[in-house]
Amino acid sequence: EMGKPVDKSAERPFYFTKSPSALELSGATIPYPPETKNFHHEMELVVVLHKGGFRVKAADAHELIYGYATGLDMTRRDLQLASREKGLPWDTAKDVEHSAVCTEVIPMPGVVLEKGAITMSINGVVKQHSTIDKLIWNVREIIEDLSTYYHLQPGDIIYTGTPEGVGPVVAGDRIEGSVE
Repeated sequence: EMGKPVDKSAERPFYFTKSPSALELSGATIPYPPETKNFHHEMELVVVLHKGGFRVKAADAHELIYGYATGLDMTRRDLQLASREKGLPWDTAKDVEHSAVCTEVIPMPGVVLEKGAITMSINGVVKQHSTIDKLIWNVREIIEDLSTYYHLQPGDIIYTGTPEGVGPVVAGDRIEGSVE
């Protein structure tokens, strides 16, 4: 998303957590957050779990999946970049109230999505367009890796990452997104 190369053979996925106050239903009008002048959009595939697991093998990841949604992960980019430069945590950049917009979940128990378009537009102009098969880590790999850190739980919501084309929004923008 940020134009930096990733070497999957030498790196692992990394994660951000968001508080429950970040979750917002699709269609809502969300406030422009305080303490930022550079609020960015990131359209993502969202995986919702119906079963928990710990140290789940990639081959078994489908057993945890309840369904999918389309999610908008909003970020205070100026705070993120300033924190990254200093080696500080990114919590104030990523864990923002109303910053995890999520559509209704489409039940697809046991299905692992491996392809499909992901698109996002602002005020009718396409800003992000790619396919989920271009995710650096696929759904199975994300569940496997994340389950080495946490005991995954029923109801967990996992935003999987975003394609290129992230960028700023301003107050009043209308954001629309979809995952095929």
